Amino acid sequence: MEISLFLKNFKIKGKECCLSEQELIIGRFIIMGFSVSTIAIKRMKSVKTISTQKRSIYRKLAVRNDIEFIMKLSSMRKNIE
Repeated sequence: MEISLFLKNFKIKGKECCLSEQELIIGRFIIMGFSVSTIAIKRMKSVKTISTQKRSIYRKLAVRNDIEFIMKLSSMRKNIE
């Protein structure tokens, strides 16, 4: 399953959560291991904008760092496949 489709609609504690299109793009870069600075350069956005989007992703997914983000995605994917 493509990661963007997977992230688009999901549930946490019974509540549906949706990531914005920009958050989906940033999420893909995070998964690929890019730093916030590199993502900012590639997206032609400020580091602050990318950091804000990354924090929003983490808040919606209830994770605190990249490792938890990837682990959560991995466990969520296993549950639906």
